[in-house]
Amino acid sequence: TTATLSWTPGLTETTWEVIIQAPGAGAPTAGSTGLSAASNPYVATTNSALVPLTPATTYEYWVRAVCSASDNSIWIGPKTFTTLCSVINVPFQEGFNSTSPTQQCWTVVNANGDTDMWNMDYATNPFEGNQAAMLLTDFNAGANDDWLISPTLNLSATPGPKRLKFHYRVQS
Repeated sequence: TTATLSWTPGLTETTWEVIIQAPGAGAPTAGSTGLSAASNPYVATTNSALVPLTPATTYEYWVRAVCSASDNSIWIGPKTFTTLCSVINVPFQEGFNSTSPTQQCWTVVNANGDTDMWNMDYATNPFEGNQAAMLLTDFNAGANDDWLISPTLNLSATPGPKRLKFHYRVQS
């Protein structure tokens, strides 16, 4: 898992330090040491503890310029990013519950930006668990231009025929 991070350089610096950490971990101190970045953008594969980045995870990063061997700028940040989801092997089930590790891997498209859209956290009468995905159409007279797109699935993970199954209901 990788992430391409970029920032606006200050002046003529050509080397930076980058700290990648959990959101809300706090600003680094002047004595903090980051990962050395000789390019902008910088392709990150680990966090600042040198632990590989985890798929479908949000991180924050801070950047500072290395001005000389003994002088650095202040830390600028945080900026946040979320790593991409891994390909999911079948069989796969999504309940859209609040604890779902893969719910954020789904894509919602609201093509015309109206109020008729998918709600991924619908808590009224879910099929199982505490939430469901719901398409609010609000009697829109057919302006259905909203899509819920699944994560990438590896259909070769399990041999044999495949079946797509879902539960739905209509409520007015």
